[in-house]
Amino acid sequence: MTRKEFSSRRDALQRVGSWYGFGLLCLIFALLFVSDFLSGYLKQRYQLNWSDKAADILPLVIVIGAMV
Repeated sequence: MTRKEFSSRRDALQRVGSWYGFGLLCLIFALLFVSDFLSGYLKQRYQLNWSDKAADILPLVIVIGAMV
Protein backbone atom coordinates (compact mmCIF):
# COMPACT_ATOMS: atom_id res chain seq x y z
CA MET A 1 0.00 0.00 0.00
CA THR A 2 1.42 3.35 -0.97
CA ARG A 3 1.24 6.50 1.09
CA LYS A 4 -1.37 7.96 -1.28
CA GLU A 5 -3.62 4.90 -0.96
CA PHE A 6 -3.27 4.95 2.81
CA SER A 7 -4.13 8.65 3.00
CA SER A 8 -7.19 8.28 0.79
CA ARG A 9 -8.51 5.31 2.79
CA ARG A 10 -7.89 7.09 6.07
CA ASP A 11 -9.71 10.20 4.85
CA ALA A 12 -12.66 8.11 3.66
CA LEU A 13 -12.84 6.37 7.04
CA GLN A 14 -12.78 9.68 8.87
CA ARG A 15 -15.64 11.04 6.73
CA VAL A 16 -17.79 7.99 7.39
CA GLY A 17 -16.90 7.96 11.08
CA SER A 18 -17.91 11.58 11.52
CA TRP A 19 -21.35 10.86 10.01
CA TYR A 20 -21.81 7.86 12.31
CA GLY A 21 -20.83 10.00 15.30
CA PHE A 22 -23.27 12.72 14.29
CA GLY A 23 -26.04 10.14 13.86
CA LEU A 24 -25.32 8.63 17.27
CA LEU A 25 -25.40 12.05 18.91
CA CYS A 26 -28.76 12.80 17.28
CA LEU A 27 -30.09 9.44 18.44
CA ILE A 28 -29.04 10.11 22.03
CA PHE A 29 -30.79 13.48 22.07
CA ALA A 30 -33.89 12.00 20.45
CA LEU A 31 -34.02 9.28 23.11
CA LEU A 32 -33.72 11.89 25.84
CA PHE A 33 -36.65 13.85 24.43
CA VAL A 34 -38.74 10.70 23.96
CA SER A 35 -38.06 9.63 27.54
CA ASP A 36 -39.18 13.05 28.77
CA PHE A 37 -42.46 12.83 26.84
CA LEU A 38 -42.95 9.20 27.89
CA SER A 39 -42.52 10.00 31.56
CA GLY A 40 -44.95 12.93 31.26
CA TYR A 41 -47.45 10.68 29.52
CA LEU A 42 -47.17 8.07 32.25
CA LYS A 43 -47.72 10.67 34.96
CA GLN A 44 -50.71 12.23 33.24
CA ARG A 45 -52.42 9.11 31.95
CA TYR A 46 -51.96 6.47 34.61
CA GLN A 47 -51.30 8.42 37.83
CA LEU A 48 -48.92 5.77 39.08
CA ASN A 49 -46.83 6.30 42.18
CA TRP A 50 -43.73 4.77 40.62
CA SER A 51 -43.88 7.06 37.59
CA ASP A 52 -42.42 9.95 39.58
CA LYS A 53 -39.33 7.89 40.33
CA ALA A 54 -39.18 6.51 36.79
CA ALA A 55 -39.32 10.02 35.32
CA ASP A 56 -36.10 10.91 37.10
CA ILE A 57 -34.28 7.67 36.35
CA LEU A 58 -35.38 7.01 32.75
CA PRO A 59 -33.17 9.65 31.03
CA LEU A 60 -30.16 8.49 33.02
CA VAL A 61 -30.74 4.86 32.01
CA ILE A 62 -31.11 5.83 28.36
CA VAL A 63 -27.90 7.87 28.34
CA ILE A 64 -25.89 5.12 30.03
CA GLY A 65 -27.34 2.52 27.65
CA ALA A 66 -26.50 4.65 24.63
CA MET A 67 -22.94 5.16 25.82
CA VAL A 68 -22.41 1.43 26.24
